[in-house]
Amino acid sequence: MRKSNGRWYVRFEVDGKEYSHPTGLEATERNKAKARQLEEISRQMVLEGKAHYLKIEAVTFREAAKSFLAWAEGEYEARSTWLRLRSSFSYASHFFDREIVAGINEGRIDDFKSARRKLAVREVSIRNDLHALSVFWQYAVRKHWARENILEKVSIPSAAQAVRINVLSPETERRYFEACRWMDKAAAFRASPSQDSYADLYDFGRLMIQQGCRPEEVVELRKDDVDLMGGWLHIRSGKTRAARRRLKLTAESAAILASRMESAGPWVFPSPVKSGDHRGSTWQGVHASVLESMGLKNEEGFVLYDLRHTFATRAVIDGMPLPVLAAVLGHANLKSIEKYVHITADHIDREIVRIDQMRRARGVSAA
Repeated sequence: MRKSNGRWYVRFEVDGKEYSHPTGLEATERNKAKARQLEEISRQMVLEGKAHYLKIEAVTFREAAKSFLAWAEGEYEARSTWLRLRSSFSYASHFFDREIVAGINEGRIDDFKSARRKLAVREVSIRNDLHALSVFWQYAVRKHWARENILEKVSIPSAAQAVRINVLSPETERRYFEACRWMDKAAAFRASPSQDSYADLYDFGRLMIQQGCRPEEVVELRKDDVDLMGGWLHIRSGKTRAARRRLKLTAESAAILASRMESAGPWVFPSPVKSGDHRGSTWQGVHASVLESMGLKNEEGFVLYDLRHTFATRAVIDGMPLPVLAAVLGHANLKSIEKYVHITADHIDREIVRIDQMRRARGVSAA
């Protein structure tokens, strides 16, 4: 290695031919080990016949992830996409930390998957994490931090493997929302600074299970999107035409929204800490506290998105036609709603009995 203009350069020979290129690292003792790691990576690339990739810079995963997320926030029109990427990277940044991006191979990705499974993370979350890492590595290749997208060599759980089936029973639903109310009263008694969080979560959850909205659609709901006189809820910020829709309010939803119209500001769920902004994705800690009070843990099931699953499954059981359900959920086709509809054997049995009774009532006899 050598120093030039305050940067580390590497130089080595393979089969009598000399190769030299910059690492992009400041020539400090702290960066010396990183530069040597990059030298080994560069030598291996030459041995594999990939010398044209040698302009790879040594960047730690944590540094690269920070840059990637800043890029993604401006790149994706739907804020929910960026929030999902940020969520996936919260653990990935901790796991890979100061490893050089160019030095991470598919074996380390397998280690990452294993570590997630040891934490009892569901396959659907692992699938989402790996897809997020794939987008990151595509970005890293363009930035010359990596030579290829290593996720293309990694086994990713299929959509079938990753399906989460978790529809709330009426009893779990009752216990959850009772816990929200109880914890709100307890927080108020203690004069907790977050005493309105549980009340907000109660309203937020009830709107999801009553209307079938996505979490971000409720979070980003503005007061001028609510027509209490007409009984309508307008979803205006959807990423597709089908997602931008008008929903008829249930009686319970109308009552909740009417009470929330009295708060200051333009948002139905204003931020408790940032004036003029909506609450954002700050529900997880409050949700986890409620689950803990019920004797449950987050990884055992019941994430907030399950409220939307529950709405969809109950709608089908209650006889809502699938094309109508697709429109209510904001999907452009019937294929998209399959993951939201989870029918059990009991549901099938009851439906066959119901149809048989209807036929008998009409006088339809056996052949």
